[in-house]
Amino acid sequence: MKAIGSTSFLYISHEDLYLLAVTKHNANAAAVYEFLHQLVSIFKAYFENKFNERTVNEHFVVIYELLDGCFSRESFADFC
Repeated sequence: MKAIGSTSFLYISHEDLYLLAVTKHNANAAAVYEFLHQLVSIFKAYFENKFNERTVNEHFVVIYELLDGCFSRESFADFC
């Protein structure tokens, strides 16, 4: 975790990628890290246990759609 002013940057690394969450609020860091790790698990399950820079480059649109599903308020609890 890195804080610059009132902004906190929480990140994890996986293979050759960094997944980043940014907040200006007092977020529960454990929940944010759990969410980032769950995203990696979802992506690995969706892309046959491969999630790296090449996967992101080849499947950018699919990853965008998966993230959209995670962040839509109607399906957040069901999807992620």
